[in-house]
Amino acid sequence: MKAWLSHFAMLSLSFLRLTRDKVNGFAQFHGYVCAAFLRTFSRQIQAEKDFQGIMILLQNLPTSTWGDQHICEFTADAFSLMQVFDGTKVASSNS
Repeated sequence: MKAWLSHFAMLSLSFLRLTRDKVNGFAQFHGYVCAAFLRTFSRQIQAEKDFQGIMILLQNLPTSTWGDQHICEFTADAFSLMQVFDGTKVASSNS
């Protein structure tokens, strides 16, 4: 998991540099990364019978086989969530 996280961080930082004008820092984007994880692993999370099982799953996500393509798709999913839901914040604050 540590190798994947390091790889993900490198990809995220490159991605954030490319979209610096649209992203207000990694802290904002991080919430959407978490939401993308929940979307990706929703069925497995719901299949767990108790809180302990959910926590064990979240601490050992089955991402060791993810390659660059999967990570790029995952990051794009998080970015699209951010675009959709940040847009709703702007629209609702203008009303």
